[in-house]
Amino acid sequence: MSSQSAKDRAKVRAVSEYRKLYTPLMGLIDALQELEPGGTLVDDIVITQDEQEIRIAYTAQPVMLTIKEKNRTLVLRVVEAG
Repeated sequence: MSSQSAKDRAKVRAVSEYRKLYTPLMGLIDALQELEPGGTLVDDIVITQDEQEIRIAYTAQPVMLTIKEKNRTLVLRVVEAG
């Protein structure tokens, strides 16, 4: 039973730490986006045939931040939903 109790305490602690981290984490993501506002246009291809147009655009946006400290590497990966 003590093992389950320890797991429950760890879950509560993890949620609590995440709540403290959420606001600064969103600030960090916003700051990264400001480095490349709206993304950087890498390539823009337009294919036209028989009055039909297909447009393909590639953009680069900050999606990963890697921080190396002493014996560990911290990686923040941002994935847009939808």
